[in-house]
Amino acid sequence: NRDKQILVVAHHPVITNGNHGGYFPFKEHIFPFTAFWPNCYFPLPVLGSFYPFCRKYFSHIQDLGHKRYKLLCEELKAVFKSHKNLVFAAGHDHNLQYFQEGQQHYIVSGSGSKTTYVAKGHDAKFTFAKQGLVKLYYYENGQVWMEIIVVEKKVGESKVVYRRKLVG
Repeated sequence: NRDKQILVVAHHPVITNGNHGGYFPFKEHIFPFTAFWPNCYFPLPVLGSFYPFCRKYFSHIQDLGHKRYKLLCEELKAVFKSHKNLVFAAGHDHNLQYFQEGQQHYIVSGSGSKTTYVAKGHDAKFTFAKQGLVKLYYYENGQVWMEIIVVEKKVGESKVVYRRKLVG
């Protein structure tokens, strides 16, 4: 399949700037209980960083920081490098993200039902914490286009917030 368009779909991403990648908003470091109870603004400025720190470095098996999950991601990305124009799409984090490493494209589209925090930067080409989805278009001429679509407040309305040619 070296010269074919390859789409790999999984639940768990191999790259993420969301909570499962160890990224949390500054607010949760100062007011950690707001992660569980949105109106609980009890300040714990130093102790509040304990939970995000543990999630990033002593992770649950479903977080990128866990040694087995990290090994899986490294192995998958090593295999993916030998396949140009590969797209890997996943969910797990409840937001919208896009990364590109070489000729491989990594998408997180997990915000269909709810949204959670996503950090900007860290090599991400796009991040957005809104309900939406990612749509891929595969054309006969070999081109692959991606659209990231978010749901508007008015029922039944949506809009494209990011569009990019991935291949071709």
